[in-house]
Amino acid sequence: SAGKEAKQAPVLNVTFDPKKVGRINGSVTVATDHPVHKTLTLRMYGEVRGDIAAHPARVTINMSRPDTQKVRVASVRGAFKVLSAKDKDGYLSIATRSMDEGRGWELQITPNDKAKTQTRGFSSNVTIRTDDKAQPSLELPVYFHVPSKPSLPAKAAPSQPAKGH
Repeated sequence: SAGKEAKQAPVLNVTFDPKKVGRINGSVTVATDHPVHKTLTLRMYGEVRGDIAAHPARVTINMSRPDTQKVRVASVRGAFKVLSAKDKDGYLSIATRSMDEGRGWELQITPNDKAKTQTRGFSSNVTIRTDDKAQPSLELPVYFHVPSKPSLPAKAAPSQPAKGH
């Protein structure tokens, strides 16, 4: 109403100094002057992104035509090495090659015979290990789309000759 001073919402600035790349979570506890709620706990979630990233950030493979997918892993900072790239479930064959004098790498990701036996959609994760101290690894989600097979029409029962004919 007129004449009353509008209350300003409090502002809380939080600074986080990450020591590693990846998903993070934590909390900040704030003391208040409220008679009942003496403290508030604010939950924080986030992801610290490093200088090395995969493009695309996820791969989808259509198992009706399981072609090799190419992923570029690059750094904005400088040269690095991909030490290994493996999927946790053993569904993929992965070849790596250096590009741009070590500032980028190409992964060629191909589903193997184990992946080709799956009858439903599934997923896996490729762990890419690097020699970078700040970002020793990154994860690449891989989704496998397995199309459903068309159902066959039910077989009709053989016709019986009519009785009495």
